[in-house]
Parts: sequence; structure tokens; C-alpha cells
Amino acid sequence: MRLNLKQMITTLAGAALVGTGSAAATMASSSDPPTYLSVRASALLSGIQREAAEMTPDAETLGMFSRNLHRSWESQALCLERVKGHINAVTERVAELRRIHDSVPSHQQEVIDEVTSHAAQIAASTQAAMVFSSSPNIESI
Repeated sequence: MRLNLKQMITTLAGAALVGTGSAAATMASSSDPPTYLSVRASALLSGIQREAAEMTPDAETLGMFSRNLHRSWESQALCLERVKGHINAVTERVAELRRIHDSVPSHQQEVIDEVTSHAAQIAASTQAAMVFSSSPNIESI
């Protein structure tokens, strides 16, 4: 099983960066004060970007595991647990973003939709990797 988590995580981080950059540009150019929810969305997107950056080394390690099955399953399990922790943190932020989605500017709504999609893909891939790594037949591969 070849995981492409690193590419998905990079895309997630990029989408989150676009969302925070767009919000900052809008706030700086607008004469209206920024709404609390728009600022909150930017903060949540920044948090997702940080989680993605922290998750990237583990995604690289998991990629190495997928190419070299002789690695310790314990090391792979620890790595998957760290990724799972980051995904859980992203999931909490995405849930809040979904709750405020309709109350933020349209450019942030688009970013929230994109980030939600990428986060779901990463969660599904990680879940598949966890199921695969816990398979009783993994040693026979």
C-alpha cells in the first residue's frame, strides 16, 4: 500500500495558507472592521496549516515504511498514532470551520470547502493505513 499522505498534507497546508492570506488581504484592504467569525476562520486555518506542517515528517516516514516492509511494525504504529493525533486536531478545527461556514466571506467559504475535502482524504488514507498495519497477515507480505 503506497500512501501519498505527504502530497495530500502539502495540499491541505497550501489551501489553509490561501485561506489565511485571503482573509488578511481582505481585512487590510477593507474599510469595514473584520468580523469576528472571519478572523476566527483565519485563526483556525492557520492552526490547520501548523498541524499539516508538523504532520509532514510523519507522512514522509510512513512513505518510507510503505516502500520497505522490513521496518518495525511498532515504529510504524507509533508514527500512525502521531498522524492520527494531528488529524484529530485538524478535524476539530474543520468542524468549527463548518459551523461558521455560512457566516464568513465567500472566499473563506471556498477555502473551507477545499480544506474539508483534503482533510477527509487524509483521514481516510490514514485510517486505511492503520487497518492495513493492524492486519494479522502483514508479516506475510
